[in-house]
Amino acid sequence: MLISFIIPSYNREATIGRAIQSIICQKDYSFEIIVCDGGSTDNTKGVVEKYPSVRFITCPMRSPAAQSEYAIKRSIGDYIAFVDSDDYIDPSYCENVWPVLQKEKPDIFIFKLYSVSGGKINKKYRQKRKLRPGFYSSRDYLKILDDIYGNIGSVSRCTKIVKREVAINLCQYYNSSVKHLIWEDTFYTYPLFLIARSVYISNLYLYYYCVNNLSITHTIKYDFDILGSLEEIFEYHAKIFSAFNRSDQAKQTLTFLSLSILALLKSAGESMDEKAFLSFADAVLKSKIGTKAIKEKVRTTNYSPLDKVYAFLLHKRMFHTFRFLCRAQRKLA
Repeated sequence: MLISFIIPSYNREATIGRAIQSIICQKDYSFEIIVCDGGSTDNTKGVVEKYPSVRFITCPMRSPAAQSEYAIKRSIGDYIAFVDSDDYIDPSYCENVWPVLQKEKPDIFIFKLYSVSGGKINKKYRQKRKLRPGFYSSRDYLKILDDIYGNIGSVSRCTKIVKREVAINLCQYYNSSVKHLIWEDTFYTYPLFLIARSVYISNLYLYYYCVNNLSITHTIKYDFDILGSLEEIFEYHAKIFSAFNRSDQAKQTLTFLSLSILALLKSAGESMDEKAFLSFADAVLKSKIGTKAIKEKVRTTNYSPLDKVYAFLLHKRMFHTFRFLCRAQRKLA
C-alpha cells in the first residue's frame, strides 16, 4: 500500500523543508511525496531538490485548488494525503494510520489537528465534532450526510486521507477557477463526502497547522468582493448537492460561510470604523447568503457561544460592542 503525500506550494522556501522532513521521518512505510508548485519566485524548488526522493511538479495555475487537482491526477498512491507547505505531520502519523487503512480500507480517514501559533500548541483548534471514533459505512455513513459540517468537525483537507479512486472522481467537482484563492478546502471536502461510501474517524492528533500571518487567508483584502465570492461559493456548492439529489442539504454550506463572514469581521474588527462596519453589516444581511441564512435558519449548533454573540452584535449593528469584544478576545488569546 502506498500513500501519496501532496504538498501544494508557492514561495515557501522557509517552511517547506520542515513539511517534507516530517514525512520522510515516517520510516518503514511506503509513500511518495509530490510538491506541486504554483510558480514560486523564491528558492522553493532549490530546497525541494535537496530531497532526491521528492517529485517536484509545476502547476500551470497558482490556485491552491488547481494545484491540488493537478497533483491528484499525477499521483500513484492507493491513498491521497495533503500537507500544506507551512505545516507538518506528527512522527506517529503513518504508525497510527497504516493499520486502519489496511484493515478497514475506508474511503476517508479523518483525524484531528493541532494549531501552532508562536510555538504554542492548541489542541482545541476546530475540534467540534458530533461523531464518535470508529468506522462508518452503509446506513451509518449516510446519516453523516445529514449534517456534514457538524459531523466531520473541520473542512480541512489536511485532516483527511482519501482513497485514490475517490479523489480522482472528486476532481470533476473541484472548482479550480473560483475568483479568490481562498476556502478551497470546501471544494474538496463537501463533494468528497457525497462521493465516498465509508469513513473512519479517529480522535488522534496527527497534524500541526501553523498559523501563518502571511498566508492567503490572513492577508486577503477585506472588502465587498469577498461577499460576492462567498455567494459564488454557495451557488457552486448548491449545484454539487443538487447533482447528488440532496438539494435540501445545500444549506449546510451556509453554516461554514456564515462563520467565514464572522471570521472576516473579527479579523478586521479592531481597525474598522463605525461607518465601514455598518455598511458591511447591511451588505451581509441583504446578501444572498444573509437572507438565505435567516430564511433557512442556519444551524447555530456549530457556533461557539462567542460566535453566537458576534452574530447577534452583527445583526443588531452594535459596532462599539463588537469592536470591544474583538479587542478583548485578542488580548486574552
